[in-house]
Amino acid sequence: MAEGQNLWEAVAHSPHYWVGMACRLQSRIIYKDCFIHLVGRYSVFRRMLANKDMELCTAIDMLPSEVKRKVEAKYNKAFAERCRYVESTIVQYYPPALYRTAETGRKDYANDVFMHMALNLFRHWFGMQVVQGRNHTSSEDSGWAFYEELLAGGQAYLSRDDVKEWHEKFPMSVKGSSVLHNHLNEIKEAVRELVKVPYHSLQTD
Repeated sequence: MAEGQNLWEAVAHSPHYWVGMACRLQSRIIYKDCFIHLVGRYSVFRRMLANKDMELCTAIDMLPSEVKRKVEAKYNKAFAERCRYVESTIVQYYPPALYRTAETGRKDYANDVFMHMALNLFRHWFGMQVVQGRNHTSSEDSGWAFYEELLAGGQAYLSRDDVKEWHEKFPMSVKGSSVLHNHLNEIKEAVRELVKVPYHSLQTD
């Protein structure tokens, strides 16, 4: 303890080594610090090899079994909570251009019909991904591929080819289709920003 910050810097750098010592010393303060780092940067330690000569053993794998179980349970709970928050935010999202600050007439709202169509198309797609089990609650990868698509935006999902089936039900002119896709890209960019901070914080906290 006389080493001051040197100890905590060492713990922050290699909590997977220090947590075993904390258990043997029965040091609650060191154990707690290790636990926070292991959960906060779980994905980093999940990829970090415990030893360059042990290709299949990561820093998480070398944890004492009970510690590993608790770290993974805490991380999974935090991950699920953030995913629920992100998904709830997405389904409630409305583009700012659709809001009104005062009572207005039908003509004013009619001007936004393409934006509403794009929003409806996005929500239909998003809902289908959840129903098909691609989000964190059902998929084997805990929704990783799904969230990667949302983060990529652009043509990573709901590309022009993907929307052809939708246009069979709602055919429109080339110009109308272009306007719709422009609005759809605006929505996807907004969603990308909604996902980015909470999602990446799981990787870097």
